Amino acid sequence: MQKEKVLITGAGPTGLSCANLLAKMDIPFLLIDKNPQPSKESKAFAIHARTLEIFDQLGIADRAVSEGNTDNTLHLINKDKEVGKFRFTEILPGETNYPHVLVLPQDNTEKLMTEALEEKGQKVHWTHKLTNLSQNKDRVTATIKLPSGEETEKEFQYVIGCDGAGSKVRDKAGFSFKGKTFSSTFYLADSEIKWKFSHGDIYFIFSRGYLSGLFSFPEKNKYRLFNFLNSSVQR
Repeated sequence: MQKEKVLITGAGPTGLSCANLLAKMDIPFLLIDKNPQPSKESKAFAIHARTLEIFDQLGIADRAVSEGNTDNTLHLINKDKEVGKFRFTEILPGETNYPHVLVLPQDNTEKLMTEALEEKGQKVHWTHKLTNLSQNKDRVTATIKLPSGEETEKEFQYVIGCDGAGSKVRDKAGFSFKGKTFSSTFYLADSEIKWKFSHGDIYFIFSRGYLSGLFSFPEKNKYRLFNFLNSSVQR
């Protein structure tokens, strides 16, 4: 087996995308994640046209579309009445083979990408935690904590940090991550809802100081519910 040239830390959508692209180009890599298994939470739930075009290059676009919902019309609701609507498939007619928003939970997306990796003879190394990085002129030495608790050192030409806001790669490379608190209040839930509007579309329900979004999952009557409350409502 070729010695890995690239270390990818984090097996979320970004890390899995990098891994699949490197596998397609026959560039040896090691993909690690500190967690013991894939996430079982839905998390992000929408995939845009450009991402689907990249999925097409990886050979998983059709599988993603078949497992999600693309027949999306956005309905605007006020005081229990529809006041406007438009279809996402009409946004980019003729510009892409995927002129829609695909509603597909992130855990399903990660499963598809992991399966694509396995079909290429690759895998995610779970419970592998990056603890330290050092570099010289042309190599990077990574210290990795194994599932046994032991630590090992491996050399790579490149390290790709896909390990989120608290990235160890970012920290060891000396890059800051400046953010700010989102002061407004919102909540979200995956819920079963039975109401008078048809399942399968996207709904924005609004009134003064209030906005709610409902995104249909493939399962009947299952929605991602997003409610946003601004400061005027909180007072």
